[in-house]
Amino acid sequence: MTKLKNIICQVLWADTGIPFHEYCTTYGDGVVESYLAVPDKPQPFAIRVTSKGFIHEGLAVIVYIDGQYQCNRNRVNLKPAKKGVPQERTEINFLFRQKEKPLGGELFIGREWRFDNHNIGNSFQLVLYLLIFSSALFARRSDRRAFPNARQHRGTRSKMFSSRP
Repeated sequence: MTKLKNIICQVLWADTGIPFHEYCTTYGDGVVESYLAVPDKPQPFAIRVTSKGFIHEGLAVIVYIDGQYQCNRNRVNLKPAKKGVPQERTEINFLFRQKEKPLGGELFIGREWRFDNHNIGNSFQLVLYLLIFSSALFARRSDRRAFPNARQHRGTRSKMFSSRP
């Protein structure tokens, strides 16, 4: 379980939700790098990104694999933890399962991620380079007009993304 600044990222077996074991985890200035053991046969996987405690009023997560954009999620109107505020209004819990390709309008097609056999030489297996980018967001009504294609995570209730002008 890789953790940096109260954000936790895990690569999971898609079938069971059990995290892959991570090796050689190193920390840099706002960066974490870990290695995973490659399954010996093709396997689907998922990525879970969660926060522990309040970080900011809005958070965005963008997933790139091998330098290619895959998907994103964001949450706005998060509240600092205090009595009477449910945990889901304070923290994020995103589960990414697939590359999402827009078809037009609000329709997307998804293709699950899989570890496939990529043998390089006798000693190494290269699977993927995974970049998870997390950023703080500010909830302003003008943001919706500036970014009309931005998608909001289903579990939130945001005035910013309401159907009212």
